[in-house]
Amino acid sequence: MEDKMTGTKQQQQNISKENNYQEPNLTKSIGIDISMNGLNTQNNSNCSSSSSNSSNSKDSEIYIESKVQSENSNNSKGFSININPESASNSGISSSNSNISNNAHRKYDHMIISHKRIPFIGNLSRKENRALFYILDWVFCIVLGFIGALIFYYVPVRGRLFTLDDKDISYPFLEEIVPFPHLIVYAAIIPVIIVSGVNLLFTRNLTDFHHGLMGLLQSIAVTLLLVASFKSFIGGLRPNFLSVCNPSQELIEKAQPQGFGGIYYNSDICTASKWEINDALSAYPSGHAAIAAAGLFYLALYLYAKLKVFYNRGHLIVYAIVLMCVIGFLLIGITRIADYRHTFGNVVCGWIIGIFISISMYKLNYMSLIGNDNHIPIAFSYEHDD
Repeated sequence: MEDKMTGTKQQQQNISKENNYQEPNLTKSIGIDISMNGLNTQNNSNCSSSSSNSSNSKDSEIYIESKVQSENSNNSKGFSININPESASNSGISSSNSNISNNAHRKYDHMIISHKRIPFIGNLSRKENRALFYILDWVFCIVLGFIGALIFYYVPVRGRLFTLDDKDISYPFLEEIVPFPHLIVYAAIIPVIIVSGVNLLFTRNLTDFHHGLMGLLQSIAVTLLLVASFKSFIGGLRPNFLSVCNPSQELIEKAQPQGFGGIYYNSDICTASKWEINDALSAYPSGHAAIAAAGLFYLALYLYAKLKVFYNRGHLIVYAIVLMCVIGFLLIGITRIADYRHTFGNVVCGWIIGIFISISMYKLNYMSLIGNDNHIPIAFSYEHDD
């Protein structure tokens, strides 16, 4: 009888221990959705919530949804607080080591802000450091564009040998459909005007204007530098090379042909000016296609982000505006084939360079390419830190 009673007590003790037992690796889902006007919290704060009065629970909607992982003891907690228009004065929210500001109604307070920081120089303040780095960005961008222009105009293109009966370089000389001055208007001036207009009408923020315009100019400057370098060190014969070269019979007779059978000549037999010959030897890659893609595809990314093409209730006109930028740089590249300045391969290589650089420069200045935060400049948090 005593053995049975002892066994029953031990079973009851084991059951009570099992009920009170907690696993060492406990995972809870705790989160807060506070209905409060104009609240904003600081990052990396540890928040704890106490239960609200049941009579006032209708006024405050609290839902717990953040993850807490503890191992034998309390560990760090991550909270995600979303602000709703209802008041939550009776919710009983308490926080440790954090301050909740009632004056947090700022512009873009609903957006995700980058937390990257500019390194400080000397004893300058944050505003002075930011201004200094902005100036350095502009100076460096101008220097890159200037170097690219010098290479394009003054560095001679690597010479190529050619035959006089090559049909691929015997196309007639035609006037350019899109001359270089028109290209600057389409790929640089018009995008600058549009970026400025969008900022003036919608964003109205100096930091966003700086990054939007800086990214555009960086895209064009870096593309110009790369294209000029490729043209100078690689080059290639344009489809209308022989028409531009205009070789004379006298120079042909005096020349010493090269290669097997003596059929290859160099530019010494040409009667055109050095500038014209240098330009006729710089077919690869297409500078028009590259610069057009650098400017107009960057503009397409910018408008896509600012106008929220696929998040704006499906307005066709918004989609058409962005599509026009893409069609624009494609048409400019195609004109180079139509006027016998480039082959299709030259144009495609130019498009690839321009698109790659424009994507890189946009990502350098904004949070993402196609995400919900793609309209936020990468350094926008500096406005909030001052």
